[in-house]
Order: sequence, then structure tokens, then C-alpha cells
Amino acid sequence: MALSAPGGADGPIGKAPPASGRPKRWLAGRGSAKRRKLEENNELEVWLRDNGVWVSDKADWGQSSSGVSMAIETREVNENEVSGRGLVASRDINLYEELARVPYNILLTKSAALDKFGPELITESMSEYTAIAILLVAETH
Repeated sequence: MALSAPGGADGPIGKAPPASGRPKRWLAGRGSAKRRKLEENNELEVWLRDNGVWVSDKADWGQSSSGVSMAIETREVNENEVSGRGLVASRDINLYEELARVPYNILLTKSAALDKFGPELITESMSEYTAIAILLVAETH
């Protein structure tokens, strides 16, 4: 089989077709939903670190030897239903082993909702779940 000469002369293979200017689909690969979730995980990890979350060297996310991995999809054990993102232990974790520290000021709590919205909206009788739900709605809108 004859190939093009090193100097660029056309042989039986000929010239490459002209570029269309569009990105090549094969470069993007398959599984765009999975890729998007992985990118979101990376962004979340950066945000957590920027906001003071400490992660042990033993639990460095994304490393194969780490004790904890950030999963793009987890499942409920009993119902086998998809339950979203989560941290998953990839090895036995020792009792009292510190893997991460999360600053109180970034936690979603009833106290945080009270600080943000005041006692007129976040009443004493309101449940923690309802107060957190209000915080989540405010974050998305």
C-alpha cells in the first residue's frame, strides 16, 4: 500500500477533507450526562475547598487509593433506587478516623435559615427539614 510522501505530495490516500469548522463529535466522546456530572463534581469539590472544607490526605477525592470517593450516582440499599450524588467509602473506615471537616457556616441548618430569613418566616415550631427546604429554594432562585 502506498502512502503520501513525507513532503506532502499527494499519493493514493490524497488530501484530508476540508475542515467544517464545527467541533468533532468524536472528541467529545459518549456519555455527555455522565461527563456533565463529573464536571459538576469537580466544581463542587473546588467550591468546598474554597469554602474551608478540609479533606484528609487519606480521603483525597478522585484518587483510586482514597478512602472516600465522590460518586455521581448512589443507590438506596433497601429499595435500590437512585439517590443522587454522595460520598462513598471505598475501604473500611476506622472508628473516629477524621476524613473531612466542614465549617459550620456553610451547613444548611434551621439556624442558617433563621439568620437569613428571620423569625417571621422561620418560626420556632417549624421543622428543621422545612427550614432547610426554604434555604434550598432560595439558593436555586
